Amino acid sequence: MNRVHISLIGLLSLLLCNASCFATTYSVSYLKEFSTSRKTDSLIAACRLLELQDGPKVELCEAYFKLGIGLWQEGQYEGLEDLGLHIREIAKSAGLTKWEAKSENLLGNIYSRRAMSNEQ
Repeated sequence: MNRVHISLIGLLSLLLCNASCFATTYSVSYLKEFSTSRKTDSLIAACRLLELQDGPKVELCEAYFKLGIGLWQEGQYEGLEDLGLHIREIAKSAGLTKWEAKSENLLGNIYSRRAMSNEQ
């Protein structure tokens, strides 16, 4: 009985691990698909799903950055500062200096734009 119980627990663990790996892989491919199509709502959903699954941080930073650039180009500036800060936080926690620098650049552009609009 104990061997059967241990085997079932092992099998269940293996299934859960594979399901988690599949979900992360699916999220990354979903993320890449929507980051190229630039559908904002879908990209946000894919980012959140990947973040909930503690997925690959490089892909997450890249997707959030593309989202920020897309919003910037569409003239939707509200929430961009929070997005830039979030990218920086993810990058810092994962040790991704390239993405930390890109987030700083995005934040710099946001602050410059805000300063110019306040002068007018």
